[in-house]
Amino acid sequence: MLPNSDSRYRKDGGSNNANRNKVLFCCAALALSLASIKLSGTNRFLGISNAAAEDDLIKAETFSFDLTDEENDITDTTPLFDSSFAEYLKKGLSWYVANAGNKHFFYPDSNFHKTWPKADIPYWTKKRFPLNKYITPGKQTCFMHVGKAGGSTIGCLLGFSLHCDTNNQTVTSLLAATTAHATHRCVHDCSDEAAYHLFVVRDPLARALSAFNYGKQKLLEKNSTSKGWVRDKEFIFDCEFSSLNDLAERGLVKDSHNATEECRVRSKNALLGTETSLIHWYYNYQYYYEMVSPDANIVVIRNEH
Repeated sequence: MLPNSDSRYRKDGGSNNANRNKVLFCCAALALSLASIKLSGTNRFLGISNAAAEDDLIKAETFSFDLTDEENDITDTTPLFDSSFAEYLKKGLSWYVANAGNKHFFYPDSNFHKTWPKADIPYWTKKRFPLNKYITPGKQTCFMHVGKAGGSTIGCLLGFSLHCDTNNQTVTSLLAATTAHATHRCVHDCSDEAAYHLFVVRDPLARALSAFNYGKQKLLEKNSTSKGWVRDKEFIFDCEFSSLNDLAERGLVKDSHNATEECRVRSKNALLGTETSLIHWYYNYQYYYEMVSPDANIVVIRNEH
């Protein structure tokens, strides 16, 4: 049983964007801004499209990013590891992937266990290989797994125990070797000390459509008495939203006579992520962004499908 770790957003004072005053954007700026994220802080972003992700990032020979803030005369291109240690890490990772079988590992510096020492960390946050002891938290990457954005594919390549085809899912790269922890929905296992936080983002409309279809399919697959199932049923089926387009035309139009006032209010709140109807609308980009520290280095992979 998981603890209620949804702080909406952080346990150290709630939304952490109030005191931010500057953001440096790269090519991920459009995808993030369209997601209605209130960005006004010191975070530095590196963006990369998914078309080049596997070659340029997942299989990167070195792990260093040019984080340059010209306005404030800040440039950081220092690699986390020298080339010999990088090769050592990748060779060790290759051995584990080839020989470890079905073993799974979580790391002693887990933020989740520090916060909830008696709780069991979910299976999918574990990895197929152990972390090298020389990769301290300050040299790690944390995977911020945004639902319905294509993150499962990247997570499998990084070695997380997600719903993957278990054969050949882990790429023996330096990024896979150094990505130690993950955050997904109410499970927050990322440290503020992490060198980078890795996000996968997608066109917000495409993600909203995927989340709607996912939620509706889950309702069709089984009956349940759980609060979440009943809540989604009342929203999608009782409001008779046959599709996302139907929800937009009837549920989001002011003074619409084709939906009840309750259904219109719930439609707006669900899309804004202020109520838990459709779980991946609730855990939106804003939620994940505000789970990282104000001065975090953020790496973004943009899913273009």
